[in-house]
Amino acid sequence: MTTNISLNPPSGAIAVNGASVIAASPSAGQALRYSFTGTAGQYISLGVSGVTTSPSNASWVTIRILGIDGVTELALNYVTNNGVTTLDTSAIPITGTYYVEMAPPGNATAIATLTLSTDVNGSVATNGTLVPLTLGRVGQNARLARLTFSGTSGQTLGLSLGNITFTANGYTSTCNTYVAVYNPDGSWLASKINLTAPGSTLALPTLPTTGNYTIYVDPTMSCTMTANLSIKPPAGTITVNGASVIASNPSPSQPILYSFTGTAGQYISLGITNVSTSPINAGSVTFRILGTDSSVLTSGTVTNSGGTTLDTLSHRHGDINAFDRCQWFIGYQWHPLPLNTRAGRPECTTHFQRHCGAGTWFELWQSYVYL
Repeated sequence: MTTNISLNPPSGAIAVNGASVIAASPSAGQALRYSFTGTAGQYISLGVSGVTTSPSNASWVTIRILGIDGVTELALNYVTNNGVTTLDTSAIPITGTYYVEMAPPGNATAIATLTLSTDVNGSVATNGTLVPLTLGRVGQNARLARLTFSGTSGQTLGLSLGNITFTANGYTSTCNTYVAVYNPDGSWLASKINLTAPGSTLALPTLPTTGNYTIYVDPTMSCTMTANLSIKPPAGTITVNGASVIASNPSPSQPILYSFTGTAGQYISLGITNVSTSPINAGSVTFRILGTDSSVLTSGTVTNSGGTTLDTLSHRHGDINAFDRCQWFIGYQWHPLPLNTRAGRPECTTHFQRHCGAGTWFELWQSYVYL
């Protein structure tokens, strides 16, 4: 066996929230390291894009974020020729010098664009005020937003992401985003995956305690995004077998939620009539009936002057083993993840139980409306 081993100082520095760095290995199999200053408490994301290997059919290029000792792995992922990927750390433990490493396979060289960023922070009121959200670092994979809001025990709220636009930055599949909400103690409250443009709503369970909750927004891979984020209580209630409700969204692309009480074993039908959009050629309006965990029980779209009917299956009640094991794909292998692992899906757990019953949501989504 032959291999190239070299001990060199860092190839250079990469600034957190600074300019991207183009990393180019000078010879086959030679790793490059870039140092950066991390501050205690920061969450660091590394976007990897523009990857080119020579030869083009070379195997995986290894990308790592390393601790201040230059050995401890804080994040790890793999990428191939023409690929994109992202690495995310947990909170940096202490302030100091950390490292980003790119290591091509032993028979190849590699070039990649590296972009290092911290989370976007902020706060959002629970009165429906729109908060512009920009995750726009070019080449950034899974640029994160951590926004806090103050919630009161017993509150019922809906989180909306509207007017979403994506830029792929080399990602060849459809861009989407992941959103999750965490309790004041850091435990998982609710989440929604594969949220696409123009947007949607996450109906939160009744808040279990009073305190500051955290919102986590994670676009896919190298996709960047802009959106309007808001949190507010349902616009009102709609009663099963009761009076009809006239729903009107207050601003373009802002969803409206109505809550209703569903009973285990019921079959629910939603009739939608007299749909009117402004302008009249605005496109489709999406209607959904959501479960207590924000899963879509049924959905449909309607255009101006149209109508439709949505029907659910019988409401389920009880415990559902939704995940036998939560795993994250790294290279050619699946790796189990513990609860609240940030590098994968934060709600990962060995046994996730979902309760479906009273307190189901109805969502109105107005799409592609420009006044």
